[in-house]
Amino acid sequence: MALVPIFIVVSIVDIYYKKIYDIDIMITFIVTLLIYFIYNNFVAYEKNIFFIVIAENIVKGLIGGIILFLVTFSIVKLSKSMGEGDAWFFFALGISVELSYTYTFFISSFLSASIYILLKAILSEKKESIIAFIPFICIAYIINQQIINIK
Repeated sequence: MALVPIFIVVSIVDIYYKKIYDIDIMITFIVTLLIYFIYNNFVAYEKNIFFIVIAENIVKGLIGGIILFLVTFSIVKLSKSMGEGDAWFFFALGISVELSYTYTFFISSFLSASIYILLKAILSEKKESIIAFIPFICIAYIINQQIINIK
């Protein structure tokens, strides 16, 4: 939940300006990295398996982040339906998503955006061709973390 203030700021900027700044991505990346590794390494320290877990977490985090980045960056380049900032934001958050939940995180971001687009099309006469995607990535991240915490 420490990321929620960042999510609010980044989402508001994306909604109003339809862009995400590099500094926002870097801050998100650093905070996500700190939270993820501090939490996981504290648990590992308690179990006396500190160095093994650090290496494992780094590899899993990077693999998840890279997978999300490559998939979304491919979408950006092939369809031009997203911005590069969305791909980098997926990477920044993807490093803290468990590898087995990477797919759920990715799909839930598009599903939440689809629900919004459908409701907007039904309830509004005005058709927008561009929507801010960062808020849906943030929503999906929060949902994904709640699913992980329930298990």
